Amino acid sequence: MTAVGTPLPPGGGRLVDFRGIVFASAAMQRRFCLQKGGGRNLALTRERKEMLVRQFAEMAARSSAIIFTENQGLTVAEMTQVRRRVREAEGAYHVVKNTLLRLALAQAGLPVPDDLLRGPTAVSFCMGEVPPVAKALVEATKDLERLQIKGGILEGRVMDPEGIQALAELPTRDVLMAQVLGGIQGPARQVAGVVAGSIRQILNLLQARIEQLEAA
Repeated sequence: MTAVGTPLPPGGGRLVDFRGIVFASAAMQRRFCLQKGGGRNLALTRERKEMLVRQFAEMAARSSAIIFTENQGLTVAEMTQVRRRVREAEGAYHVVKNTLLRLALAQAGLPVPDDLLRGPTAVSFCMGEVPPVAKALVEATKDLERLQIKGGILEGRVMDPEGIQALAELPTRDVLMAQVLGGIQGPARQVAGVVAGSIRQILNLLQARIEQLEAA
């Protein structure tokens, strides 16, 4: 993670991680400290850290799923692009210090996947349906080589990148309902085919997860 005070490269710069708070530039970090009373650094206080942990714990508890990505090397413009895609999919994208994220997950009663919380980490909270957020991140990795999906948490279970890919390929609830309703107007065999296809997708995802757990 870029250190505080390191000169930013021209044309966008990179994120600056300052003790649990992520700023778009070193200048923004300096202004934050000055605005908070003569340079006094509120980010160092226990109260500030506890507030961040509570906020992320609440988001984690309300999320239908959580997806972790590696953000090392991404520019501010690229991070903004990813954040916009996730937001459009009814998700919330945040860059969080791993130590705070571990505390937030534990506070929310969720698994703490240490292998996913190494190095610069961004987290996407799925506040609506999971497939649209997973798809937004998978599509973003195709455009941004340095963006990597680490895995996620779904229904209290840790998932690997392949599991997130499978989620991205599932239809949304609205699409599934439209498929079923469309099939009802056709032959009964068509209805059965639509429903069976969606069920097979879900069963394949669950089976892959079971095999992963058995191999662990």
